[in-house]
Amino acid sequence: MSHRPGSPTTARGETLLWQQALTRRAALKRLGAGTLLALGLWPGALHARAKTGSRPFRFVVVNDTHYMSEACGAWLEGAVRLMRRERPEFCLLAGDLTEYGRRDDLAAVRDIFAGLGVPTFVQIGNHDYRAGSDGFVREPERRSLRAPRDARRAAPGRSRSLGAWSYSPGDRAAYMKLFPRRLNYAFEHGGWQFVGLDTTEGIFYQNTTIQSHTLRWVDDHLAKLDRAKPTVVFTHFPLGAKVRYRPINAEALLERFRNVNLRAVFSGHFHGFTERHAGAVTLTTNKCCALKRSNHDGTQERGFFVCVAEDNHIQRRFVECPLPAASPARRPDRGRSSRGASLPAR
Repeated sequence: MSHRPGSPTTARGETLLWQQALTRRAALKRLGAGTLLALGLWPGALHARAKTGSRPFRFVVVNDTHYMSEACGAWLEGAVRLMRRERPEFCLLAGDLTEYGRRDDLAAVRDIFAGLGVPTFVQIGNHDYRAGSDGFVREPERRSLRAPRDARRAAPGRSRSLGAWSYSPGDRAAYMKLFPRRLNYAFEHGGWQFVGLDTTEGIFYQNTTIQSHTLRWVDDHLAKLDRAKPTVVFTHFPLGAKVRYRPINAEALLERFRNVNLRAVFSGHFHGFTERHAGAVTLTTNKCCALKRSNHDGTQERGFFVCVAEDNHIQRRFVECPLPAASPARRPDRGRSSRGASLPAR
């Protein structure tokens, strides 16, 4: 019975399973981001042993406001007043600011959050694209729905075929005009790094792919981050494993942060609380903060997170925003696009 030279054998000459001792560094290189998260072996967490020099501070995280009418605005103003009571230093607004991507609606949300009195860092959601003809166009008409050249540069350019029709990825020009430089970007606060990333593929809501322009931005800018500083990523689409509506290539994005001291990922899109732990990294989604949209998980509460960052840790709690009595709510997307189209899986 042949065996690999140098492999251990028993007294009877039977070959034992070949075992190669791996260093921790070599083992980490062999594992993907999803496996590392599941095992709690996130490499960047090793940086957390060093003193960060950060100071405690408070911020709020909001997702899925889905503004569609003046009634939504009045209710959202009340929600912002609740946020002000928490005395945050800034706000993360994780996409789907509006329901239909209309310029006036986006402007209304911008103005309402200006009442918070602190910076609001937004991220685009699939509902923040404007669809023409409710998203359905014949293929020869598709070009007319594309954003102007200056806003189209990194826009998803692919449509999906549905019989004789094409489903356009939509137009985000209004979002980019009202929220300039708010697709892929980073900022620092209190010794922490915050990275906002565009995870949308136009108006598509499921079976999506994070676009190449986002992955290229991360590749180009990651070296500018201090890998030892505690870092937060915020996106619209969820990145946690096995969370509904997670992009197909979510792990490819997480993989790029494997050597960064990543502490938390905040996302929306799935209206409901989910939490995935990976050692010191916590990936969450939250219930929506919308008057006229409901939660995918069947819960009734609407609200936001209040977070306190201190050293390398974030403490988080949910604050409910009461709904008016007998407030009608639209059902969330359940296997169909909110723009009215059933999209094929890929």
